[in-house]
Amino acid sequence: MITSNSAGCGIALFALQCLPPDVTVDDVILVSPAVSPDFDLSPALAHVRGKMYYFDSPMDVLTLWLGTGIFGTIDQKKSAGAGLVGFHPPASTRSESYDKLVEVKYDISWSRWGYLGTHLSGMSSAWALNVIAPILVHDEKEMTAAEPRNVRTLPTPRRVALLP
Repeated sequence: MITSNSAGCGIALFALQCLPPDVTVDDVILVSPAVSPDFDLSPALAHVRGKMYYFDSPMDVLTLWLGTGIFGTIDQKKSAGAGLVGFHPPASTRSESYDKLVEVKYDISWSRWGYLGTHLSGMSSAWALNVIAPILVHDEKEMTAAEPRNVRTLPTPRRVALLP
């Protein structure tokens, strides 16, 4: 399992691309990826056995529109980041190579755990415990289901009390 946030998502994707052909990881979680939307994920997805989840939010405009528009994404493109507008497979990419990619759209109910859809609020430990942790401890049978997965079919979040 690989989890990453913001520009770290690009580092995770670059690292996956560099793996030897016979090396894979179970799943990947990208939170607010500061990667260009047309970044070719195919080489990275080839090293993922399960799914690659990415969390995006239409409210992450300060960092993933203004910031990446001025300074660029981690892959050096001056565009909105995929954490704002989603990933778009390049025309030259076979669409089935993206079958492992799962977009998880921001859900306003996550604000109760401190994730307000903004860039840094995705670092909330309560949100991670209630939304990301269930993905990390998924049931293998559930993960091999043929139906497409989205925010509505993710494992049901559970309430976790944080220690003071």
